[in-house]
Amino acid sequence: MPMLCSLTSWFSFYCMPRTLANSLEAALITVTLSIWFTSSSLRSSKCVWVCFSIGALSVLIRPTSAVVWLVVFGTHLVAATNKLDFILLHVLPVAVIAAFVSVALDSYFYGKFVVALWNFFKFNVLYDLGSLFGTHPWHWYLSQGIPVVFGTHLPLCLLGVVNVPSRRLLLFVVMCCYVVIHSLLSHKEFRFMVPLLPLAAVYAGHFCSTISGKWRTTVLVSLIVFNTPVAVYTSLIHQRGTLSVMRYLDGEAQEGRVESVLFLMPCHSTPLYSHFHHNISLRHLDCSPSLDVDYVGEDDRFYGDPVNWLNESYSHEKELPSHIVIYDLLEKELELLFGYKKYSKVEVFFHTHFHEKRIGQTVIVYRRWSH
Repeated sequence: MPMLCSLTSWFSFYCMPRTLANSLEAALITVTLSIWFTSSSLRSSKCVWVCFSIGALSVLIRPTSAVVWLVVFGTHLVAATNKLDFILLHVLPVAVIAAFVSVALDSYFYGKFVVALWNFFKFNVLYDLGSLFGTHPWHWYLSQGIPVVFGTHLPLCLLGVVNVPSRRLLLFVVMCCYVVIHSLLSHKEFRFMVPLLPLAAVYAGHFCSTISGKWRTTVLVSLIVFNTPVAVYTSLIHQRGTLSVMRYLDGEAQEGRVESVLFLMPCHSTPLYSHFHHNISLRHLDCSPSLDVDYVGEDDRFYGDPVNWLNESYSHEKELPSHIVIYDLLEKELELLFGYKKYSKVEVFFHTHFHEKRIGQTVIVYRRWSH
């Protein structure tokens, strides 16, 4: 039943297949907890080492998963008969190895000494720079995040929590701690709750297994009926334009018609070289955070005056990109400049029915013809 509940979650279909660290974090947490709670030899050294190793990997990928392991492994430590052996033989070796590997790899690729976990803590906790990407009130996950992400599974999860024996509430404690820690951070997103979906499915599945066959069938059919349309819409239709445009540009590049591309869109709007496999310059607006209170990011400078930014950034005609990608919201403001610079609209891709402040309903590609 937990598997069926998980497979009928619209947000799992929408988010889990995406190349997000949150998706990998959720998968690693699920695998580790599955081994931890189902292994017949939980106290064996091999089982603990495997779980600790996978758990450590999840922390290196997303340090927020440390909340899960502090609760799960901490509970086991409290109940352990020989706590010192548990720490010295399992916790400490895995922690040291994981820290060494993390620092060694990051330092090698950055070309300087780097402690990524410490940087993550400074960025998100000490300096709260995540707030530059948007803030929400402390209760946002409870009032909006969890209801949206869990959807129709939320009442089933809560009913499952009420019906399970108290000794099986550890996963619920994990979920609560995970939400509390994330609620303390000012920057919040729906995807941050993805690792909780498999845990919620466990309790939802437990509740479904306790009801009669007829009612169980009704519940499962209802989950399919309500979640399938949402899953299909969000996975195949909603915000698809930024992927469609990358496929188009990739095809154009294969035909030798792309020299460089400029994305005049909010930061992180499109994937880049994961979908565009060519040694061609792809430039997007920079939105790097800064500790300087007077700092104005490139993206804000552009949206403050798009025409002036383009004229200043590309004062020499030879520097102009062969292709420019924008949302339709900027079309009227930039069409005269594009005409003067000899750009013409070549493709329009549907993106979403729900446009936002800087995100339009369509993605437009302009091409410069005089090269």
